[in-house]
Amino acid sequence: MIQTVAVTIQPKSGLVRAIGRWSLVALTVNSVIGSGVFGLPGTVAGLLGKRSILAVLVAGAAIGVIMVCFAEVASQFSEAGGPYLYARSVFGRPVGLVVGWTFYLSQSAAPAANANLFVIYLQEFWPGAKASRVVILSILIGLLALINILGVRQGTGVSNVFTIAKLLPLLMVVLAGAAVTIFRPVAMGVAGPVDGNVWWKAMVLLVFAYGGFETALVPLGEAKNPKRDVGFALMISLLACVAVYVLVQWVVVGVLGNGAATDRPLAEVARHTMGNRGAALVALGALVSVYGYLSAKLLSMPRTTFALAEGGDFFNSDLRGGGVGTVTGRKLCLECYSVGGRAALLLCGGLCCTDRFATEPARSDAVPSARRAGTRRAGHTDVCRDGVAGGLEPVPDPGSDGGRGAAQLGVGAVVATG
Repeated sequence: MIQTVAVTIQPKSGLVRAIGRWSLVALTVNSVIGSGVFGLPGTVAGLLGKRSILAVLVAGAAIGVIMVCFAEVASQFSEAGGPYLYARSVFGRPVGLVVGWTFYLSQSAAPAANANLFVIYLQEFWPGAKASRVVILSILIGLLALINILGVRQGTGVSNVFTIAKLLPLLMVVLAGAAVTIFRPVAMGVAGPVDGNVWWKAMVLLVFAYGGFETALVPLGEAKNPKRDVGFALMISLLACVAVYVLVQWVVVGVLGNGAATDRPLAEVARHTMGNRGAALVALGALVSVYGYLSAKLLSMPRTTFALAEGGDFFNSDLRGGGVGTVTGRKLCLECYSVGGRAALLLCGGLCCTDRFATEPARSDAVPSARRAGTRRAGHTDVCRDGVAGGLEPVPDPGSDGGRGAAQLGVGAVVATG
């Protein structure tokens, strides 16, 4: 009877399917292009010279093979979870647990590093930004948290805006640099043979630059038509990212020549072609790009928490009586701050709460895990109320073990952002 109730849920309480085809494309591009595009071209040019342009294309083709595999697998699902969902469904709960938590921690640490990088770029305009780092990040990330609490439509809209906003400065620099590259290219030294280890090092860096697309697959439980749109979104975003990376690498090599091996290649290209104002434009573009990257992560990663809780691999969640549906904005806000603060918060949460998962005896009225992975997931998009976008686990009773874990997690948030 309990299993039947878990499947028979009123559609009106389901997640809002508000992410359209092109919004999914924008979310994928936003998740891939972050801060690396402003510094990595110089590193790769220093390793390979003019051959770096070819290396960008080869890395794009290599990551394209992986994206095709993801597109094929993701098109078979219409629920939230991304790589965690796929691994658990195919290989079982142990593998799903490892993949889910590894993905969760890595994709929370990366935005944390980018949030700190935002403050570094901000010092170009405000020298005292570093001293107010905690306040700046609390305000900026708190704003993104509030937007995502309002709903997935608002979060998707912000991601769309930032995707366009981050591409515009890059295209301006490319256009300015293209004029120099075509008509007055800077000569580079004669390229000698390149050691195989150097090629491998460059390829690893470039494949890393193309990573992040898997994050956009996490909120497919709120996509309008995930089975139709996911392949389209991944392929279009791949073409867009390859085009941006190749053009950027081309102008960096063409404008800077032997000086391309710099820590700030795009800023140098802009300074050569547009003067000091161009360099300021690149610094502003870097701020927009990093903040847009954070908006994409804060839209996607709370859905990983939701999926882990659905599978019983996060905090203890009572699946009886629509427990997962009683989601509050406070937990989503805590999740958003954890992503924008430091990865130590997530580590504290894992240490506080995984012992609860490991020691809790199985309940006789709970849905068996094998069944839950199938029947529960088949209808899990009808569980969370449409007023909340994040879909985290319910707030437990303050007197329970889960309540103490949540309280400890709250203390970790204060410590991590302090």
